[in-house]
Amino acid sequence: FDHKGVHFIALDNVSDRAARIGEEQLGWLKADLEKRKRDERIVVLAHRPLFPLYPQWDWATRDGEQALELLMPYRNVVVFYGHIHQEHHYKTGQRKPGRWPTGSPSCR
Repeated sequence: FDHKGVHFIALDNVSDRAARIGEEQLGWLKADLEKRKRDERIVVLAHRPLFPLYPQWDWATRDGEQALELLMPYRNVVVFYGHIHQEHHYKTGQRKPGRWPTGSPSCR
């Protein structure tokens, strides 16, 4: 969906027990991105990280690299993921790093 000049994409990488996005979603992602300008602002939401942070602990999406390859031609992409409850950064290409903390606030 689009909101205030930003294109949002949600990927389901938890329904598949093998931690994959799957061919159907990857095909949908490719078709969706082909409609976008290369400088359009894009936000991707997923549960597991798309990169292999620590696959031994299920901190990865098995076909996430394919999704990242589809996103690489676009200049303004940020991906938010959960699953890990820690802050990690993964920079690709000439992207500018940012700080995107997630989680719940501390209670006092």
